[in-house]
Amino acid sequence: KSSDGNTTSNRGGAIYLANNFYVNVGNSTMKYNSASSNNGGAIAIEGWGRLELFRSYFYGNFAKSGGVVYTQGASGKYAEFFVDECSFENNYITDRWGCIFNVNGIKQFSMYNSSAKGSYTKASSSYRMGQFPSWIAVDGVQEGGCVSFGNCSIIGDTRYSTSTVLTSGTALIALMGSQINYFTNCIIVPNDSGVASINGDKGTEKIDLYYTFYNTIDKIGTNTNSDGNVGGIVSTDIGSLDWSSNCWTWNGNISSAAPTMATKDGVYGRINTICHDFVTWSGSDFVKDQRGTGRGNGDWWPGAYQNNE
Repeated sequence: KSSDGNTTSNRGGAIYLANNFYVNVGNSTMKYNSASSNNGGAIAIEGWGRLELFRSYFYGNFAKSGGVVYTQGASGKYAEFFVDECSFENNYITDRWGCIFNVNGIKQFSMYNSSAKGSYTKASSSYRMGQFPSWIAVDGVQEGGCVSFGNCSIIGDTRYSTSTVLTSGTALIALMGSQINYFTNCIIVPNDSGVASINGDKGTEKIDLYYTFYNTIDKIGTNTNSDGNVGGIVSTDIGSLDWSSNCWTWNGNISSAAPTMATKDGVYGRINTICHDFVTWSGSDFVKDQRGTGRGNGDWWPGAYQNNE
C-alpha cells in the first residue's frame, strides 16, 4: 500500500481519525504527505481510539507540528498509539514540536523495533529560533498511561547549518509530564554533543533506562534505572554505523570498544511487563528486528537492527 503526495490545509495529509476508531497501517509506504498549515503531515488523530503503525516506511512527510503523526486528546477522550517495525526518514516540521510525532494528549504511546534518521525543523532564520523542536514530542500522557521505547535506533540531528532551518534549541525526544518513560535496549544519539538525546520540560519528568545509549539527558527529574547504559556518546562514536535498507546497522563498537549488551530474557521480560499486549497487537515478537532477522540466543545488541549475530 502507498500514500504519496497528499496535502491538506487542515490536519492529517493522508488520514484523519476522530473518536471510536481502530486503524492499523501496515506494510505501507507514506511519502510526501503534508498538512501545510496545520498538524499531522501523514496522519492526525483526535479523541479516543487506537492507531497502530506496523512494518511501514515514512519519508518526506511534513506539517507545522507532527511531521508524520499528530495526536490530540481532551476531556477524557484519549487514544492509544503503537508503532512497530517502522522506518522514518527525512520527515520535518515548519513550526515546532515533533518532526516525526507530536503525541499531544494520549493514553498510551509505545514504539518498538523502529529506526529514524534525517528529520529536521525547517523555518526561516528569524522564525522559531530558540524554540524547542524535537523528533518525537510526548505531552499529556494520562494518569495510568505509559510511554515506552524498545529496540529503537533514533539517530541524527534536528538542526542544520543553513538559514532555512532551525539552528538552536534541539533534542531528539522531548518529554512533558510526570509519568515514567521507559527506554529499553535503544540507541538515542544525535550527531553532535550540542543536541540532547532526551529533554524534559517541567523538570518533573521521569525516565527508566535499560541498556540504552545516549549523550545527554536534560531537565529530567528522576532517572530510575541505570542498568547497562552508556552515556556521553554521539553517532560518530559508534563504529560502522550505517543506514542501509531503512535500518541502522552497527558493528557493536563504541570508539573501538564493545560495550556490554543486554540479555534476551532481560529485554523480553522488561518490554512484556511494560506493554503486555505487544505481541497481540503487532503479530510479531521481541526476538526479531524490523527486518525479520533473529536476534540470536545470546546478548541483544541495542537498536532496531544488529548485523553481527
